[in-house]
Amino acid sequence: MHKMKGQWANRVSDPKEGDFFPTQRSFVDLLINTRLFKKGVKIWEPACGDGSIARAFMERGYSVHSSDLFDHGYGWTGVDFLKARKLKAPHIVTNPPFSLFDDFYHKSRELKAQSITLMCSLPCLGSSLRRYWTLWEPHPPQKIFLIAEKQKVLGKNSMFSHIWCHWGKGVSRDTQFVWLTAKQKPALLKE
Repeated sequence: MHKMKGQWANRVSDPKEGDFFPTQRSFVDLLINTRLFKKGVKIWEPACGDGSIARAFMERGYSVHSSDLFDHGYGWTGVDFLKARKLKAPHIVTNPPFSLFDDFYHKSRELKAQSITLMCSLPCLGSSLRRYWTLWEPHPPQKIFLIAEKQKVLGKNSMFSHIWCHWGKGVSRDTQFVWLTAKQKPALLKE
């Protein structure tokens, strides 16, 4: 494994094996607690890594299809989401490699997912003018959930705060911005 600095210091895999940053369980629990997804809906986690997102949803009664291009010890491996021709479940929830965030969003739309929920770092919102014109401006998320704590990876805090971006049915020009904290009561939102 290469010695990395900055935001890449939390990577736990060789760069040739994909950007693997395990998702902190508490971040998934915060998302589930919003009750954005009805109990029992089917979810596809196409960058499942070690299964942290999938396990959290399954423990709460959701059906999850888990896949990943690389073998990180969980789900169907060797599955390239960006080459998928068929939707495995109507709702996409994942923490994609940040370098492929836009591609994961556009592929989810191409597959006609009912909802798309992707995690990224907060700087992703303002990372480039190109991203603004190709993603945020034409396809603003309906909800952005800012996680009010830093992610811990291998016992260290990440440099950035993280967000869940959610696109549901229909198109909205008004993005709802919501803070998520561990002290928050469940069911603050309704779709």
